Amino acid sequence: MPSWAVRASTVNEEKFVRCPPAISGTKPVGEIIPDWLSDGSIGNATNERRAHKSPEQALILKRKKERRRRRLSLLDRNTSTTNPIDLVAAGTFTMKFMKVGRVAIITRGRYAGKKVVIVQPNDTGSKAHPFAYAVVAGIERYPLKVTRRMGKKTVEKRSRIKPFIKVVNYNHLMPTRYTLELEGLKGSVTNDTFKEVSQREDAKKTVKKALEDRYTSGKNRWFFTPLRF
Repeated sequence: MPSWAVRASTVNEEKFVRCPPAISGTKPVGEIIPDWLSDGSIGNATNERRAHKSPEQALILKRKKERRRRRLSLLDRNTSTTNPIDLVAAGTFTMKFMKVGRVAIITRGRYAGKKVVIVQPNDTGSKAHPFAYAVVAGIERYPLKVTRRMGKKTVEKRSRIKPFIKVVNYNHLMPTRYTLELEGLKGSVTNDTFKEVSQREDAKKTVKKALEDRYTSGKNRWFFTPLRF
């Protein structure tokens, strides 16, 4: 290695810092040599660079601390703000598009990819579910394809629907622009439905009848086809 090259070890790679040779027995020009090489502390260069923060990094850290302070104050209900990000973090932001009859798609869990209709939204949460959620009703097993050549009993058998009801977090719902009006589901599926197994089964039967009537009448055919992905 030439005498004018100085090896500087870093975390990821090895760099060579070129310094001019000594002129007339003097040392290299000090302006070209980095400050962290002037005192010979090559090994601590990485730690020094990590400890040093630029003004931009300091400003970002300050803003993060300020957002955290606002969120904590919102949880204490001592201040108020109109920032949606802070309101969602504090659990006070109202999802106005999560309404009764809104069609959504579950994005997580056992029923991921299934189409559901919101029966009862809850933006503030409850003691049992301390988060924004919605009681939804969907189709676990979709009706099968029917043709003209099939008999009446075959068509009835292939037109059966297996529904499900579930409490889903807003974070696991992807709302769509479509709505589905089901008059028979109003009041039949609530939070109290999940307390006992018998109530849940009765609610499923009500949902099954309402969806099958909707399917046989030929309305909202797009809701009764599985999502291909």
